[in-house]
Amino acid sequence: MKGKRLSILVNNDDSHQEMAVLFHGHNITMHNKSAVLLDDNDKVLFDSGELPNVSVKYEFVRVTDQLQWKVWLEPRDHRSDNPAPVVASSHPLEQLNLTRDKSDFMWYRRNISTNTSGPLQLTMECPGSNMFIVFVDGKQQGSWSDPSPRAANLTASVDIVLKAGALHSLQILSVSLGIHAGVSATSYARKGIIGSVKLDKQDITEGEWSHQPALIGELMEVFTVGGSSKVEWSGDVTMAMNESGAWFQTTFKADSTKGPVFVNATGLSQGHIYVNGRDIGRYWLISGSCSSSYSCQVHYFPSKCGKPTQDLYHIPPDWLTDGDNLLTVCESQGAPAPLQISVVQKHVL
Repeated sequence: MKGKRLSILVNNDDSHQEMAVLFHGHNITMHNKSAVLLDDNDKVLFDSGELPNVSVKYEFVRVTDQLQWKVWLEPRDHRSDNPAPVVASSHPLEQLNLTRDKSDFMWYRRNISTNTSGPLQLTMECPGSNMFIVFVDGKQQGSWSDPSPRAANLTASVDIVLKAGALHSLQILSVSLGIHAGVSATSYARKGIIGSVKLDKQDITEGEWSHQPALIGELMEVFTVGGSSKVEWSGDVTMAMNESGAWFQTTFKADSTKGPVFVNATGLSQGHIYVNGRDIGRYWLISGSCSSSYSCQVHYFPSKCGKPTQDLYHIPPDWLTDGDNLLTVCESQGAPAPLQISVVQKHVL
């Protein structure tokens, strides 16, 4: 590349020992767990292993003692005033074909009946990195999830309770947990239900299915000041404990010049966080598993053993205002303790 200057980054991911790397005919000795940046003449521009080991003490302080939360529950049935488009089909449709990946969510709905009372196993063919929350007549029955990034076809199963001879409304909320990075050029990613649906041995794949791409709260933008005024909020946050599709909202003040600001998602399960109408990303409080292997999730942070691998979610300082900031949480799985959510600031001691 004539006239161009190149920079090359070389990594040593081994956390225990140094490594001799043969690069362009020269041996480069790399410190354990380090990165070296070289120019096109193999001159070292930067070596992270030469940086001094500086220990910085800090603490996370709440920006306010107690946030004043309110809650709104996502509708589970399709209503006449529902602004979401509904697609009808004689069988369940693949999710991304309808959402176009503009939303992680899609509702599957249909009526069902059975001659058997009591717990029955609902099974659905699906891809990996998917979650399903199942409702019967608007009441949450259970959930299934596969957090792995594999693209293989799986079978999700959730036990539900039905009454023999009665006509029940089945509502299934499908949640995409991310697109698999290994999709080839000759294939495409899939989400949601991609095959048969069975109730024990009864095949209910064929029937009158309706599909709602996206949540009502997303379409109405309840995470914005304008959208928030379009729905009726409740101050009784406990009514939404462990409920899927719960939207929590509050306001807070924070001076970003005093340090980075985070949402501490302790008390939540899985969903999205919005600040002043902007989506700061997904959260999922999965507990770290412990082992002696190098690939252990909590290898570098043993204090996280048995605890969520991440519970703090950074808010970009440019997204904060000098006055009230609108914080909205969309909980898709069901929050066990939503009143524990807090906004904290990192202070160097």
